[in-house]
Amino acid sequence: MKNFLTTGLLAGLFLAVTLTSAHANEPEQSAQRCDARRVTYLIGEYLSRSVRDEAFRESRATSIKVNSRDLDPDNNRLQIRTDINLDIIAIYCG
Repeated sequence: MKNFLTTGLLAGLFLAVTLTSAHANEPEQSAQRCDARRVTYLIGEYLSRSVRDEAFRESRATSIKVNSRDLDPDNNRLQIRTDINLDIIAIYCG
């Protein structure tokens, strides 16, 4: 019984140390800065350079893309979708 308890205790300790060190090596996620809700009033507007700059500034994003098909997720990037006439139809972060 004593050997069983000692083995279980050592196995649990080994598992805890292994998981803790693996978790410490993960890259730290930065807090999301982009907030598309702050610029939803621009939906329906013509996408001029000044409107694009205003959306970028007001959303607090770190980058901006228009009509991008980029599949690389970035929570701090502002994505703007337009129709064929460059009227804004969607704004979101990602």
